[in-house]
Amino acid sequence: MEVVGLIASSVTLLEVSLKTAGFLQEMASIQDDFRSLQEVIGDINSIVQDFHSIPSLFAQGSGLSQVAEPRSVIRAISQLERLKAEMDEIRTYCARSSGSDSVSDAKKRKWILKRNRIPKLLDRARDARSNFQIGINFQLMALDAFRVVKEHKLVYKIASSSMNVEC
Repeated sequence: MEVVGLIASSVTLLEVSLKTAGFLQEMASIQDDFRSLQEVIGDINSIVQDFHSIPSLFAQGSGLSQVAEPRSVIRAISQLERLKAEMDEIRTYCARSSGSDSVSDAKKRKWILKRNRIPKLLDRARDARSNFQIGINFQLMALDAFRVVKEHKLVYKIASSSMNVEC
């Protein structure tokens, strides 16, 4: 009976050791994960700023009233802005200044508390970026179709006027 207890204790000890080793490996990668989060926040910020710097083609009086406002693009940008705010909150919560070079490192204990939320946010950010790209593609198709229609109208108008001149 003592042999069974010894084997059970050994198995439990092995499980705890493996979990501890996994935890220590995770602790070692915290700074890299934190920097990756900062890069994703920077990427999202660039996308949002670039979008907002594009002049609006859809303002009243722009002459493009037949082209719908890019609702899918605006919704994707809104999603990205919300995700950026949530990620900034985590970054601020977990950040620790590491010296005079203004580079911040993660507070490991706080990072551990938030680590389950980060992959979900990253997945949502990936989806929002994909939605943004799809919206941009739809908008480009709409603008291209609008251009083709305008060109056809112009060609028809030119052909009509040349036929009137010949008569």
